[in-house]
Amino acid sequence: MSVSLLLLILAGLAVVGFFIGRARALASASGDIRKLHSLPQYYGAHVAIFTFVPAAVFLALWLVVVPLVNNFQVQQNFDVADLPEGRDISLVMTEVSQVASGLSQAQAAGALTQDEARHPERILDDLRDRFKTIGIALGGDIRPSVLTAAVELRDARATQRLVVTVLVIALALAGLVFAARQINPDHRARTSVEVSIRVLL
Repeated sequence: MSVSLLLLILAGLAVVGFFIGRARALASASGDIRKLHSLPQYYGAHVAIFTFVPAAVFLALWLVVVPLVNNFQVQQNFDVADLPEGRDISLVMTEVSQVASGLSQAQAAGALTQDEARHPERILDDLRDRFKTIGIALGGDIRPSVLTAAVELRDARATQRLVVTVLVIALALAGLVFAARQINPDHRARTSVEVSIRVLL
């Protein structure tokens, strides 16, 4: 799942959380706003913030940390002898990332079958031309060592997309439930919301 779609889901859950929080506040006061410490919308905002913010922060950290871990793991499997003369590992890792992304894009565009995308070494001589058909231009021929690393990186990314999707949505739902259970007429929802906004700013 793409990051933009995941953020859209989080925003949707936050909206749901807002209305749940507001409704629970009114229900806890038997519909009498005067019995509430804060206005109903603050209770809704309290739940929405706990639904969206922790999950979004986790997603942001994931997007920063996991690519670094992926690069480190791929580099550990790279033989120094495979490095072209005059090029360092960082340049090679850029090439690996481009090829990994190219494999995914080519499969999505129909330029590669699922089996070819999983085992591109079988069509290595034809792979660069396949990439060109969908507008992916590489600086040179794809070396076997780079292709092997690219497949490893692509597989890792696919697994991680599934994992982060599950974890982010689970964290958002947990935040929603946690915040909703805090609601009662005496809960200082306005204070909670104001503190949360100050922390975010």
